[in-house]
Amino acid sequence: MASPVVIVSNRLPISVKKSRAKLEFYASVGGLATGLAAYVDDKRNKWIGWPGIPSDELTKPEREQIAVELRKSNCYPVFLTQNNWTIFITVTATLSFGRSSTTCQPDWRITISSGKPTGQSIPHSPV
Repeated sequence: MASPVVIVSNRLPISVKKSRAKLEFYASVGGLATGLAAYVDDKRNKWIGWPGIPSDELTKPEREQIAVELRKSNCYPVFLTQNNWTIFITVTATLSFGRSSTTCQPDWRITISSGKPTGQSIPHSPV
């Protein structure tokens, strides 16, 4: 049996937009979101990322509605304001990762924490 997969990316395979004060959910197009979208079909897998709409355009009930709807597809939104999103994209585009001193291989591991130390890392490689 394969291990669960956790994908952490800048976009989710499902995007959200607001049209006439109503939230609309639709499949994201292009890149990682399209290529790996099938992974969320397996209920053990999780996808963490931005839902495609700045949080400063949303009310608290709308953010809650988005979270509930996306969890049905094993997706967990990260809400960012338009300003934070711009900074996040700029910063992540300039990150450089070190190499493991023992194997001379890139070390693409990052640690995700929910406020409690878990000691678990998620393998990550840029696509």
